[in-house]
Amino acid sequence: MKLRMLKSIVTMALCAAGSVHAAETAVMSPIPWDAQGQFLEELQVPDQGVVEACEKLTAGARVQWRYEADAPLDFNVHYHQGKKVAMPVRKDRTARAQALFKAATAQEYCWMWSNKSGAPVRLTLQLRRR
Repeated sequence: MKLRMLKSIVTMALCAAGSVHAAETAVMSPIPWDAQGQFLEELQVPDQGVVEACEKLTAGARVQWRYEADAPLDFNVHYHQGKKVAMPVRKDRTARAQALFKAATAQEYCWMWSNKSGAPVRLTLQLRRR
């Protein structure tokens, strides 16, 4: 599969912890699935930055996800309910993880990584619609 580098944009980011600060954020929405329903990307998560891949899913939709990073990152799958953020998946300080995600409700879900390591971190992400 072809790997593409995602370009970052500077914006105000609302962190999962709830504090607001200036951070480098890269947001991909919608996810550019290939013909087989997969998405594979190698990304750079800047120090104190955030990377998100977001997609609108129907209730019951399933996405197999997997990532590996060169250093531990904070990770979550979340969606917004008005001003509240719901996080059906959350993993703090992990360099790799995988699971099958099933959307409980129709929402725009975001896979998000936050880097607090003090240096940029390389992240390889794979998503597959099931």
